[in-house]
Amino acid sequence: MCSQTPVALDQVDWLETQSNYLALHIGDATFLICQIIKAFETQLDPRQFARVHRRAMVSLYNIQDLKPRINGDAELRLRTGQVVRVSRSY
Repeated sequence: MCSQTPVALDQVDWLETQSNYLALHIGDATFLICQIIKAFETQLDPRQFARVHRRAMVSLYNIQDLKPRINGDAELRLRTGQVVRVSRSY
């Protein structure tokens, strides 16, 4: 189930947890890897990726805009058009 395809991190738009897997989103493609987000996060450059939710991280280079929500959370729109929820605690 986990992808054996090498993926360049500079191509990753965002990533999210999916059960015991980590989904790397690159455009319309999604690659599952067998790793948890906390372990994977330690391998990433904090100047390139930021944790925005307990289940998600985004590439800072792909952020288009940020829209606050009433409850204190926010929605982050990526250049690909995808919307990622930003938790107020992140």
